[in-house]
Amino acid sequence: MLGVTERQLRSWGRRGLISTDAASFSFHDLLALKTLLKLREQNISPRIISRALDSLKSKLAGVERPLSEL
Repeated sequence: MLGVTERQLRSWGRRGLISTDAASFSFHDLLALKTLLKLREQNISPRIISRALDSLKSKLAGVERPLSEL
């Protein structure tokens, strides 16, 4: 549907960017996937995305799904 390979999903799941339960994605998971795809279109690597989210954790306190709420 979004053109994301299974390999990409597993990689993003290992990094904690998306839910690892690929059998049942929620609406929020799809929003996160869409955000990840837009970031990747801008040549931003998953490593950079993970680091940015990690460095913002204290500022994102209370935000459960930062990529879907972006």
